[in-house]
Amino acid sequence: MPDTLGTLSATAKQFYDRLLLSRALPTLYLPKIGQARNIPENSGNQVSFRRLNSLAAATTPLVEGITPAAVSLSMTEVTVTAQQYGNYVQISDAVNLMGVDPVLQEATNVLGENGGQSIEEIVKAELVSGTNVIYATGSARNAQSAANPMTSALVRRAVRTLAANDSRPFSGSEGENGLGGLFIGYIHPRQWFDLLGDTAVLNTFQYSDPQRMYTLNLPTFNQVAWIVSTRAPLFAGQGSGAADVYGCLIFGQEAFGYVNMGNSQQPQSGKLNTIVQPLGSAGSADPLSQRGSVAWKSFQAPKILNNNFFVRVETGVTA
Repeated sequence: MPDTLGTLSATAKQFYDRLLLSRALPTLYLPKIGQARNIPENSGNQVSFRRLNSLAAATTPLVEGITPAAVSLSMTEVTVTAQQYGNYVQISDAVNLMGVDPVLQEATNVLGENGGQSIEEIVKAELVSGTNVIYATGSARNAQSAANPMTSALVRRAVRTLAANDSRPFSGSEGENGLGGLFIGYIHPRQWFDLLGDTAVLNTFQYSDPQRMYTLNLPTFNQVAWIVSTRAPLFAGQGSGAADVYGCLIFGQEAFGYVNMGNSQQPQSGKLNTIVQPLGSAGSADPLSQRGSVAWKSFQAPKILNNNFFVRVETGVTA
């Protein structure tokens, strides 16, 4: 059913505040971290991520004058199929004609935001299926509670795991993008709160960079550049005594990938298309030109490329 003056009655008031209220929106990050691949138009809906596997170290001395046997290359392939996602709202001609708020303009913004948030959730759903997990206590999610919060020791364990798996930190100049030689941590604000209260973290910044403690700039520590987001994994009620459990993701390069459908010189996560259909565009399906719509759609195909190149740290949080 289209939104009407009845369902949006607040917009038909005679006296009103012309500034619509802001929405509480998370910042979206995951699509910026993965490896992007483009599927050109008319080239199917699958993409193959491939890598040559490392060769075993050659530790046997060569024999003078004798050519050794050649070794064989091997390849790992990960294939993913793109799926289409979308959402839309309908707006009546009466809302456009008599509504005092710029509903169409705001609806376009809302749909764009909804598309971005949906993509973040789709990517996250793939990533939480990863099996490289460190638990704050025990060996299962249901053992975690408020007594087992995020600590710097858990971060060090995660970085040690990545290093032991030959996972590469992100390259580039630290001055340029803050990622030079660093892994990326994607953490919920509640886990972040506990981590900042860790004595080792407090002592580090008290003496080395106290300004960050007062400006609330995100500090970089334990070889991790941190991203704090309310979209970070939350497993509601799955801990000990139905406690909430949070999953901090710490990435190296090429941990996961995604695709972009269509021609693009710079592939980005599933190009998001916003579609505005004006009143009467439905033809005979809308003979009185009473309905318009705003929509988004996108092809998505996030895929874990190497389970060993990222770690999920599951903990409880303090009250």
